[in-house]
Amino acid sequence: MGNSSTKLAVYSDGVLTHRQRTDKVTRELLASIIEAHGIDEGILSSVARNDYSIDDYLQQHLQRYMRLSHSTPLPIGLHYATPHTLGCDRIATAVAAWELNPNAASLVVDAGTAATIDVVDAQGNFAGGNIVAGVTTRLKALNHYTSALPLVETEGDTPQWGYNTVTALRSGAILGLVAEIEASASRVKAKLGCEQVTIFLTGGDGPLLAKHMQAETRLENDLLTNGLYRILRYNEGL
Repeated sequence: MGNSSTKLAVYSDGVLTHRQRTDKVTRELLASIIEAHGIDEGILSSVARNDYSIDDYLQQHLQRYMRLSHSTPLPIGLHYATPHTLGCDRIATAVAAWELNPNAASLVVDAGTAATIDVVDAQGNFAGGNIVAGVTTRLKALNHYTSALPLVETEGDTPQWGYNTVTALRSGAILGLVAEIEASASRVKAKLGCEQVTIFLTGGDGPLLAKHMQAETRLENDLLTNGLYRILRYNEGL
């Protein structure tokens, strides 16, 4: 459950068999998915404040249920001064990145309403990261806090240099975030002393940003749910 929408995914023997995104999660929706796919276990990651009825429902209707938190046993370490403030979505994507790129450094970018740019080091530790405004948030802020700038859609011509106000805003928001990501990868290499950093890109704006990345990037649309599945399996025998 994210800031703007919720992503639901069903796995069977490690294979993703169903995915959907919704603006509102209801008990009826969960009941239909559980029944249709014969689900008996699940895990929830949420940044929402009003999800307790959903939490209760899953506890009651699944044989095994986990709600991810900073205290959940994980296959990676958390090197974060305030782990209780660390978003569960960031934990899950870091776990998935480590699973896909073990024993190597990764930069994990989840591009949504906010964009998180996180580091997983070669020892399998969440080493920290940054939180910045996402593409749509940047465009909305420029429209809201100025008197003359229009609200611009993310889709459309995105030249290296804008040739009118609309393209200047769009390119500034999209290419500006791309530049932040690529600069972060360079800083990680210098900080960790490694030759290669794998950039993982996920989230609603992941495909949009991937089109403009010059650095080699792995677009993984299901990185978050893959991480949740991995955490669920990791805790199976604990």
